[in-house]
Amino acid sequence: MAFAESCTGGMLASKITAISGASKVFSLGLVTYSNQA
Repeated sequence: MAFAESCTGGMLASKITAISGASKVFSLGLVTYSNQA
């Protein structure tokens, strides 16, 4: 499982990684954000 986030600022990745053992299924989280976008 992987997430690409923007306006959520990493919230989804944070919620998933708060669960014990999440690293077994969560491989990557990217947060892309720009005020210019």
